[in-house]
Amino acid sequence: MARNYTPKTFNIPKLDGISKAQIDAHIKLYEGYVKHTNTIYDKVTEWLHNGQGNHDYEVKELWRRFGFEFDGMRNHEYYFGALVDGAKPFDPESAVGKAILEYFGSFEALKHGMELVSKTRGSGWTMLYFDPTVSEFIIGWADEHHLGILSTLPVIIALDCWEHAYMIDHDTTGRGAYVDAYFKNLNWEVIDEWYKLASGK
Repeated sequence: MARNYTPKTFNIPKLDGISKAQIDAHIKLYEGYVKHTNTIYDKVTEWLHNGQGNHDYEVKELWRRFGFEFDGMRNHEYYFGALVDGAKPFDPESAVGKAILEYFGSFEALKHGMELVSKTRGSGWTMLYFDPTVSEFIIGWADEHHLGILSTLPVIIALDCWEHAYMIDHDTTGRGAYVDAYFKNLNWEVIDEWYKLASGK
């Protein structure tokens, strides 16, 4: 029962404030998450199905690690997916634009909220979710890739706040400038499609 997740390819043109070198290095890290997701899944399922030897400890520890690798893979697919084909401006008349303005009051309020959460100390992600149960957005923080993820909620924006996302273009204190650059390069047409899938609109 081999698990064969394949790294996605992303057509990311020249960006404003995020270099090609930074993107290329970041994608290599993403590909590592895909590789390790497959490796862990294959190893534990081999042990479980074959029942050979006593691997209880190894299986438990690898499953613990699996969430880190799997969410690292998926979060990056949202991250890079929102940069595909270059920046497309926020459209207040789009489905996601109308919803954001209704909920946050302004685009600036959404951006400020995500910027504020992105200042959380440590490595992790600032996430914008949509909860279809109550038709509301939620801004959240996830430590590393997987701790604090809001279970079952569709992701609308995944902002990588690990230093590996910006350390080539900025020093380790440059997270704020990087977050601003990421917002400048978002493809809001892609984000609008994710929102429509999440909300059913």
